[in-house]
Amino acid sequence: MATGVKMAGNRATGARLREIAAVALLLLPPRPADAKGTEELAVIVHPDNKTDAISISELRAIFRRDIKRWREGGKTIVPFNWKPRHPVRVLFDRWVLKKTPDQVAEFWINQRIRGRGRPPRFHSSPRIVLSFVAHERRAISYIPVRLLGSGKSGVKVLRVEGRAPGQKEYPLRGN
Repeated sequence: MATGVKMAGNRATGARLREIAAVALLLLPPRPADAKGTEELAVIVHPDNKTDAISISELRAIFRRDIKRWREGGKTIVPFNWKPRHPVRVLFDRWVLKKTPDQVAEFWINQRIRGRGRPPRFHSSPRIVLSFVAHERRAISYIPVRLLGSGKSGVKVLRVEGRAPGQKEYPLRGN
């Protein structure tokens, strides 16, 4: 009995399917915290950025658009967020801005009403976030450490409050 599906059995098709599966994994939303109950976010910038470390208060000011220029070089900062209510964004907003999704939305409505600016651009794809930061020299964003890969992401990871991801007391780790 014919099913109407033609199966190709060559190596090229197998390689293409693996490629599609790899891209599909990148497009999936991040899974909830692992079995130990932790998720860790890395703050990322373009590799040429001279900044190596940042404080939580600086991050808060950058993503609230209170700080608009990098200390080193004076270039305009381009913060790049995750889509509102995305699990990664919710963690970042809780840890850095100390706000819930509704409070963040209210903050930006108030800012716009007062003519004080717009929220940072955003996207929900880890691939897009990494690509944007890797190509935009003024960008800053954040991404789950587990999605960075083996150092071939094309971005630089900043220390936060003097600690690198994975170190004890790293501030962008939840439980």
